[in-house]
Amino acid sequence: MGPHIFLLFVGLTISLGDAALQPAPCDKSRKVFTEGWGVITDGPFGSNYTQDSHCEWLIKANNTHKYITLSFQSMGTECSYDYVFVYDGDSFSAPLLGSFSGKTDPQNITASSGSMLILLYSDTNYVLDGFRAEYSVTSCPGNCTHQSQGMCVVNTCVCEGDWGGKDCARRLCPEDCGATLGRGSCHLGHCRCSPGYSGQSCSLHRMDPSGNR
Repeated sequence: MGPHIFLLFVGLTISLGDAALQPAPCDKSRKVFTEGWGVITDGPFGSNYTQDSHCEWLIKANNTHKYITLSFQSMGTECSYDYVFVYDGDSFSAPLLGSFSGKTDPQNITASSGSMLILLYSDTNYVLDGFRAEYSVTSCPGNCTHQSQGMCVVNTCVCEGDWGGKDCARRLCPEDCGATLGRGSCHLGHCRCSPGYSGQSCSLHRMDPSGNR
């Protein structure tokens, strides 16, 4: 009997330890993050955010030349009533980067001011499981897509090959312009389509009624 009681006790201790590591639900508070990477969530996994919430998270880089990228891992709020607002700065007077509601994960969001303010607002009615997001602080937008598609030079991405955009995440010649199928070719970062083809990736043929992709 003795060994069985001991094992049960150990299991209970581990369970309580894991629960202690879970973040507490936000409740009309502001949390400040200064590390280079972190996780932001409205509360413990599997629980709903509270009614009448007004929770703030402020991410501050060590200088104003840094970029902060927010990547949503999950999203669930009462659609059109409860919102997550993201600002490019440390106050609500800063530019609004986006307002999000519902169950669709937003695309990555990047602040360029060295600060990012996140607000969760909910009314007094229905609540869901909230959101979870990771943030990272880098010297260039998106770290030039993890530095595999460009280089960061003085806070600016210098893209390589046929990659473009502020974070080198956009292909300048999508699908290689269908070169292997004879639809077109990539020329100076743009698709040059063969006769009869058009579109950003030369994927639309004049005899095809389905439209461009």
